Amino acid sequence: MQERSNYFVMPKAKRLPSGNYRVQVYDCTDANGKRHYKSFTAPTKKEAEFLAAQYLMNKKLNSKNELSKMTVGKAIDKYIESRSAVYSPTTKRTVISTKQYFKDIEGLTLEELDTPILQTWINKLSSQMAPKTVRNVWGLLTAVNNEYMPERRLKVALPPKAKSHIAIPTEKEIKRLLKAAEGLPVELPILFACCLGMRRSEIVAVTWDNIDLENGTILISEAVVKDINNEEVRKKPKSYAGTRTLVIPELLLKKLREVPEEDRTGSVAKMSGDAIYNSFQRLLKACKIRHYRFHDLRHYFASVMHSLGIPSKYAATRMGHADETMIMRVYQHIMETKMNESTKKLDEYFSSFELD
Repeated sequence: MQERSNYFVMPKAKRLPSGNYRVQVYDCTDANGKRHYKSFTAPTKKEAEFLAAQYLMNKKLNSKNELSKMTVGKAIDKYIESRSAVYSPTTKRTVISTKQYFKDIEGLTLEELDTPILQTWINKLSSQMAPKTVRNVWGLLTAVNNEYMPERRLKVALPPKAKSHIAIPTEKEIKRLLKAAEGLPVELPILFACCLGMRRSEIVAVTWDNIDLENGTILISEAVVKDINNEEVRKKPKSYAGTRTLVIPELLLKKLREVPEEDRTGSVAKMSGDAIYNSFQRLLKACKIRHYRFHDLRHYFASVMHSLGIPSKYAATRMGHADETMIMRVYQHIMETKMNESTKKLDEYFSSFELD
């Protein structure tokens, strides 16, 4: 049995043949992976356990002092490294890129951080970048602080959240795009996005093995993303909901069946993520359509589901979301757009209203 204190698990003392009592506690692991222990011997069980407890307490305090003297830069590196095994390639790449915003405080130790210093730093960041980015940077710092100095809580005034604008292509624009994309390599990626709501990373990852032309279904089970070296790598979805099998609409299925059998190997898109995006942007310019991200084709797909009265829960499942939060954001924007259109119609009606 072991006694549990508020700070550590304390092994019980064992009686030796000499009549004394001994406690062994873990001390460290050397470079060869060998574990080392400290022994504490005393005439009584209580004394031996007290000596061991005192050692562990001092070790913990020394460790805390050592951690608090780490610079912010080293603490961030240590934190990222400790989570490298569980970070997805995209998350690791994003977190590492966030380090660039810590230049003003990376040389300070964790214990030197105080509210005035941090508020000045946040104010400077807020004048240079979007509120969401500032909040992401702050989130990384608080996570590092909670890891190495959990007894301290950092607090500053953050910039208010900015209302995000969701761009949704119109049906007319989509038809113009599809007409212009006929026969081009980017045609299938566009159809995957606007007919199935697939992410660009999922489109790049889809292979012909994932497609069942006979039954008209597609299995989405992987994504291709960039790692910290800017190389494309395959990964599994973030959540269980990301893996899904969808029925392919006839518009897309017809195009897939037109692909010669000898070309139905490997990747369906035959394009990298960057190539898809660049081709899409060139197509927008050629069609004289306002700027959209390729990702906005997913928003178009969500708007189609909303206009058809498809429940948000099912819509979230179709798009690979773990819950309805994201889909409701898109739906909310669509409803606001409809309200604005209705308001404009009312205004136009009364503006032309004439009294006899």
